[in-house]
Amino acid sequence: MFKCLNMRKRYRVSRKMRKEVYQHPTGIPTDPDVVMEGYLMKRATNAFKSWNRRWFQIKEDKLLYSHRHGDPRLTVMEENLQLCLVRVAPSTIDRACCFELVTPSKNHLLQADSETLCNAWILALQRTIQHLHENGQGYRPQKHSLINSINEACAKSPSISSTNGFGLSSATLPVMRNQPLSIVKNSNRKSEMVPSSPRTSRRQAAQIQMKRRIDKNFANVLSIPGNNKCADCGNPETGWASINLGILICIECSGAHRSLGVHNSKIRSLKMDDIEETQWQILLKLGNDKVNALYLSNLPEKNPIPSPATVTSTRPQREAWITAKYVDKRFCEKKIATGLAKGHIRSSSSAVIRQHSLSEYSIESSTVPAAANNIATPSVTPNSARSDSGLSVDAVSKRFSRSSYGSDNNLEQLEQNSNATEVEKLAMEALRDGNLEEMRKALNLGLDLNVPIGTSFLLHSAIKNHDTTMSEFLLLNGSKLCVIDSDGNTPLHIAATNGFPILVYQLLKKNADSTIKNKEGQTALDIAVDGQHAHIVTL
Repeated sequence: MFKCLNMRKRYRVSRKMRKEVYQHPTGIPTDPDVVMEGYLMKRATNAFKSWNRRWFQIKEDKLLYSHRHGDPRLTVMEENLQLCLVRVAPSTIDRACCFELVTPSKNHLLQADSETLCNAWILALQRTIQHLHENGQGYRPQKHSLINSINEACAKSPSISSTNGFGLSSATLPVMRNQPLSIVKNSNRKSEMVPSSPRTSRRQAAQIQMKRRIDKNFANVLSIPGNNKCADCGNPETGWASINLGILICIECSGAHRSLGVHNSKIRSLKMDDIEETQWQILLKLGNDKVNALYLSNLPEKNPIPSPATVTSTRPQREAWITAKYVDKRFCEKKIATGLAKGHIRSSSSAVIRQHSLSEYSIESSTVPAAANNIATPSVTPNSARSDSGLSVDAVSKRFSRSSYGSDNNLEQLEQNSNATEVEKLAMEALRDGNLEEMRKALNLGLDLNVPIGTSFLLHSAIKNHDTTMSEFLLLNGSKLCVIDSDGNTPLHIAATNGFPILVYQLLKKNADSTIKNKEGQTALDIAVDGQHAHIVTL
């Protein structure tokens, strides 16, 4: 008897909840310009953070609301959805079925009456924003194609079904034009009554995608010449990388690299660490053979000091070899162009030691280098170091590569600088060609990335040229985020001006200061808003 009463009580509660959740006014006008409309709870921006029920409309490129359905007085919440971003509300919000509209100036928190409604509103806003981006001429000329695209997406959505159910009228769901919406009629199974959280599904999908990406990139990097064994000792187990040097190493040598400091070698695990796409590109464009061709170009054939590391070397032996190779640059090409500007010669004590080490171990320029048998022997000579890697760059997403080299007028201006030294000219040519080997060679010869060439910096020019890989390489090897050109622009200003969201993301992730103003008194965000670069504004 008690069990029967409990079942009846639960039934009455569930019936009441369904009625309250899906109750909406009938007779919604069929305005052809309205994509979607219905009641939402809106959190006020005042100190009390109170919630108010309002009637919302997505109309053309605007989000409007009124106090009640049928009220002709509409308030514009956002007049340009192109500059907005919609997402599920943070987990810190204590209400269910909430989503957030992120704008350049503030965030709007809205609550739907059910999970299905919440998904429908998010989808409609996302499709509207996407449509505005794809058709940069505004909403009205492509209005019907936008509505059709939203309806097609709704038909495919797992949370919003258009078949095998009863049609939802204005009394159950907000109207989405030309497409009746429905939920699954059979609600006996729990999985159909309560769909999985969109946030959980996205997290799981992202984890699967990340694992596939790591495995693919790992296989591609291992196929680069010389990467089948450690760049320093020849160990065939290479599970670690120095992302700024562009080499693969073993776990024993990775410890020695860490002792050099992150300004010399930045170590990542190829399997356990989250390596960015641009950093994978660096590993793909360089590799052990190419890097060893630079760092061992003057290695003596007999009795080099210190002795090259082997698989059986002790920790002190590895550290001595790796320090001499990468910090002292003892076996690099030691010729420095005459007339090199003093500002481009490292002034630190380590630079003085390096100069002394080079003179102490002077080698005739005609000497042909030969690496020890157990070292990854370079198969690329310095003369051929500018050739591309044997692996196509298409192995990694093309969006992280420059569309065309040599298109940046700023590079031509840099090259016309009569005061540029030979090392600077080498760096400018490497920048124009996207050649990381030549840029590394210039760095080994003493190039300072934080001294301007003319009126600009190499990082500014790489960003203008939309070269994400070169920009990452320069940042990893010492380029500062706050350097300012003659117009007062930081690298972040340059990326925002040109509308490059990936480069803006790179800089912001490295804690670039977004509050710096240029000579015109504009921050990078001001520039992005003026240029209507919505993908940058909402980062």
